[in-house]
Amino acid sequence: MTETLGSSAANALKFHIARMAGVGDASALAVEDPDAFEEVAARLFGAGSAALLNRLAAYLFRSIVPASRSGPPDYAVKGSFGEHVRQLRGAYIIKNAVLEMKDRDHVIAYYSSPFQLEQMVYHFVVRGLQNNQVTFMAVSRQEERAFREFLWANGMDADSLVKRGDIVTVSHDELYPEGLDPSIEPILARLYAARAEIKSRKRAGLNIIGTVAGNLALRGEDDRCLRLEQAWHRTVQDYAVPVTLLCPYSADVMTAESRAMLIECHSRSVRPPL
Repeated sequence: MTETLGSSAANALKFHIARMAGVGDASALAVEDPDAFEEVAARLFGAGSAALLNRLAAYLFRSIVPASRSGPPDYAVKGSFGEHVRQLRGAYIIKNAVLEMKDRDHVIAYYSSPFQLEQMVYHFVVRGLQNNQVTFMAVSRQEERAFREFLWANGMDADSLVKRGDIVTVSHDELYPEGLDPSIEPILARLYAARAEIKSRKRAGLNIIGTVAGNLALRGEDDRCLRLEQAWHRTVQDYAVPVTLLCPYSADVMTAESRAMLIECHSRSVRPPL
């Protein structure tokens, strides 16, 4: 990642800040220690450093999310170039982890911002398309709206994908009309119906993103969350068609003990640096 972002940084700055500041390779420093880089820029250029760092931030943003329809955020609004780079670094880690997922993987992926969740959802749909799989979303109605906006923000037409059968969405309300539950049976019933679509369209499998467990964790229901994840881990391995399951979680949920148990019932855990 340093090489990718470093190249963008070098093109963005257009000056030899490393030589002037005596801090080594500025492009690498911008990524590896963004707070120190911001301090150096402020010391050398004073008030003028904000414009330079905004320009650099835009280059870094485009290098990570080239498909984005939205412009790069103004790092100065949040007051931290370091935070901007950390968010991009996290999105980069999430992107690679999602695209590297294999059939029958059951992955837990943490996110620390809506931007990181957006990149997680977008690249998971990309993975489904690349592998000729149906992406099945078991999400709340609010999340469904947000996920559609995430796809649109990255150049995808969610409505067209749904019409073509590339995406199938089912809401938590439909699955659990009496409230979220650690049972996977309602989802399995919907997946059984989706299997006919897979067979008729000669699809290679199911690409599933589910937020039921993550929402249970947000509500502090760690035990129910763990029971659901354990059931899914057993199911993914021997389901009738190839299944790949991605479970998004907010980075600040659950106790350390529960998180450790959660990792045990997943094939991989992705946790970008905070």
